[in-house]
Amino acid sequence: MCIRDSEIASFDEVRKLSRLKNLRTLWLADNPVAALPQYRYKVLQFCPKLEVLDTVEVTPQERAEAAKLPGLPPSSSTSSTSAVPVSRPAPVQALSLIHISEPTRLLSISYAVFCLKKKKY
Repeated sequence: MCIRDSEIASFDEVRKLSRLKNLRTLWLADNPVAALPQYRYKVLQFCPKLEVLDTVEVTPQERAEAAKLPGLPPSSSTSSTSAVPVSRPAPVQALSLIHISEPTRLLSISYAVFCLKKKKY
């Protein structure tokens, strides 16, 4: 699934991907969340079956490190994990991930549907 450069700024948004139980490849690069500490490990906590994250194969060492991290706090819009890194300015119009459907296989085509909504400030 490619959702790079979509202004995803928090792990609360990434958490929604955990419903995709068979997600194997994910591209979140160029989102503010990718600059947060322990980004790869936290994404692996939500999507443990990932094989490739941001075009880089997930290693056994990364899986082990992700498993060592304490569980992430419950979803919250005021969570400390939702801070936008200082090195990247906050977007003027941010997008919020609001829905994801489970990947579906139709003959030889596999697809998933996700919806993005503009955040109101």
